[in-house]
Amino acid sequence: MSVFDWWGSGGIERDSDGDFTGAQGGVGVLHGAEGSFDGRSGWINGRVGFGEQSDGTDYYGAQAAAQTGALSFNPAVSGESGFWGGVAGPRAGFDAYATDSTAGLGYVQNTVSGSVGYRQVGESDHDRGMCVGFGTGPLNPAIPGGMGVRAHYGDADDDGRREYGFGASLPLGEVGIPGTGSLDYVTETPLLDSVALMVLGAPVAGAAAAGVATGAKLDDAYDLSDRLAGVEGTSGTRGAPKFPSEMTPEERYFHQWFGG
Repeated sequence: MSVFDWWGSGGIERDSDGDFTGAQGGVGVLHGAEGSFDGRSGWINGRVGFGEQSDGTDYYGAQAAAQTGALSFNPAVSGESGFWGGVAGPRAGFDAYATDSTAGLGYVQNTVSGSVGYRQVGESDHDRGMCVGFGTGPLNPAIPGGMGVRAHYGDADDDGRREYGFGASLPLGEVGIPGTGSLDYVTETPLLDSVALMVLGAPVAGAAAAGVATGAKLDDAYDLSDRLAGVEGTSGTRGAPKFPSEMTPEERYFHQWFGG
């Protein structure tokens, strides 16, 4: 294992004509690597660019991050397919960039986060991968721990076939989960995967739609029951209970079956 008690990197970016097109740099306290494992602690890094970079790729935008520590496992470093993932301590940063292969816009400010994924690397003409992540404990509780969108359109495994995909990070507070969830999916066969997703997702979407419709009908039934009973329902305060002669056809039908 190679371990450094401190590390630093950076430099000026120039295009093929020698013109200045950006800069990047970072510094950390501890960095260790062994095969597919990588660990770092106490570092800060940033990048800004606006055109062709020194390595011939294009970069537009800016990124910056500060983090206390992280441990990751990535078999793609060794050119292998398989699971990959990592965990990280408190961190904060933002992305607003576009390159030859990816683009992203968002921010993060979590106390603890982790992710796990699986991907194929150079094994076929339909390589694909997916990653899910979760972060919690926002450093500033007044705002969500992170939000962002990402696009993938590069050839990460250098097999001559581009991968296309998407990614998003969204706060989960609206569904009662205190944290931020993320999902990224890339594939070399986006059309085939889209068809498969629609075929497999149709039953799920149908069941969800049926659940929503059923819930709406139940809400209507409860509301009508409250109206007949003269109590406060979902639409406000009701008047006195109605006699059957005062009911609408819909109300009489409901009263016949559910009114007792």
